[in-house]
Amino acid sequence: GTYDAILDRTPFYCEGGGEEADHGTIEGNGARALVLDVQKSNVGTVHTLRLEQGRMEDLASGEALKAKVDLVRRRRKEAHHTATHLL
Repeated sequence: GTYDAILDRTPFYCEGGGEEADHGTIEGNGARALVLDVQKSNVGTVHTLRLEQGRMEDLASGEALKAKVDLVRRRRKEAHHTATHLL
């Protein structure tokens, strides 16, 4: 299944302005989750996660999480977005 998580800060770009959200991973306390989507909401930036290792409770109880953006995907999205503006 998937989970929604709100972090106090994030390196992930949200979906918006015709651009797709970043993907990547969040790790901490022995748990690891894939970031599948990122959306702005009235309560904060919502990250849709799929747990790969550990338990969500482990991520939630971690004081410091390691967030890693899939930079290859981001660069492709940036190039596509720029090309769209040029057209």
